[in-house]
Amino acid sequence: MKRKLRYWTEKEILFLKQNYVAYGGKYVAEKLNRPVASVWAKAKHLGLSRKNIINWTEKEVAFLKKWYPKQNTKMIASYLGRNAAQVKAKATLMGLKKKRIKRWEEWEIDYLKDHYRNTPYQEIADYLHTNYKSIQSKITSLGLETRKTHKWTNKDVAYLKQHYGKIPNKILAEKFGVNKKSLEEIARRKGLSKITVKPYSEEEKAYIKENYYKLKHKEIAQRLNRTVGAIEAFAARRGWIKKEINE
Repeated sequence: MKRKLRYWTEKEILFLKQNYVAYGGKYVAEKLNRPVASVWAKAKHLGLSRKNIINWTEKEVAFLKKWYPKQNTKMIASYLGRNAAQVKAKATLMGLKKKRIKRWEEWEIDYLKDHYRNTPYQEIADYLHTNYKSIQSKITSLGLETRKTHKWTNKDVAYLKQHYGKIPNKILAEKFGVNKKSLEEIARRKGLSKITVKPYSEEEKAYIKENYYKLKHKEIAQRLNRTVGAIEAFAARRGWIKKEINE
């Protein structure tokens, strides 16, 4: 008895295109409940090939093992020069999983309630070992009244004058718990203007990428004759994140 011919649906073809190169024919066959030979044949017909997949180096594997559980997949893919599907597939084969979102303790919620009105959100985030967005999200979920204005202290203004134009406005705004537009307005009132940053050469980009997680910002900045803020901004635009102590 001949097996009934099963045509490929548009949804199946889309799944094949999105997953074949990264995960392979056996994975796709299992997910679509099709014979592996059928998947291979369809992939060949669509011009999909796994021959050009770049093997993972020991350095890349070590980097993935360290950062995959706690970092955004797209950011890792960008740093490694791969696509997100390849990163996710490799992580799955290595048995790596994302860390679950940390549950808030009662004392953390109490601290947030006591300080969210008068303390910059980023400072609260640093104290509680979390991130700015997590603080914003928790304030909203608790139904707390969002702080409308930020009282600029002399210390705040001094910091702004030192770093404006060197660090992306979005990051500066998060530090002070204000939006980007408000930050730019206060900078305008203080007579601050953005500094034109010298374009990075391909050699400099390669050096930063190779050494970002090995050296401190200050060491990289000295080597390239640039400011620490410029290095931080370069990394932030690419989603590279690391914590440094006493830099």
